[in-house]
Amino acid sequence: MTSKMRRATSDSFFLLIVIACPLLPLVVSTASLSSSLLWQLPKGSTAIVTGGTKGIGNAIVTMLASNFGCRVLTCSRSSEDLDKCLQGQWDGLNVEGIVADVSTSSGREALIKKAKELFGNNDNEEEDECLDILVNNVGANIRKATIDYSLEDT
Repeated sequence: MTSKMRRATSDSFFLLIVIACPLLPLVVSTASLSSSLLWQLPKGSTAIVTGGTKGIGNAIVTMLASNFGCRVLTCSRSSEDLDKCLQGQWDGLNVEGIVADVSTSSGREALIKKAKELFGNNDNEEEDECLDILVNNVGANIRKATIDYSLEDT
């Protein structure tokens, strides 16, 4: 197969994807588009993004807070990483963070407690806030049979 044939095959495959999924070009090229051309969220929507200080999680936190006006809570295992983001790129955005390792039950409990503080109605009937978006951006790779998992593994 020549390089021209490979190129043509790749282009044909891309066109097939575009036809099958017409929103793909919007997802792929969001950096050059304004948020008015993308999907919309109600201003002030609430979100939790776990693992939000690096990589995809960081991009999601930034996009939700800056482009969509969401109130975002994120967590990180590193206080240095969290402080760097909160005082740097997220300064002025409605982003709060907590140091929590959600692979532990105490970390998950701390995140839930902080979320209730930020997004709970605080016994005020006029403010009926809740969590609108959850992005679980952390994971673990523990390889065992399903029946061998314990509570500590979750």
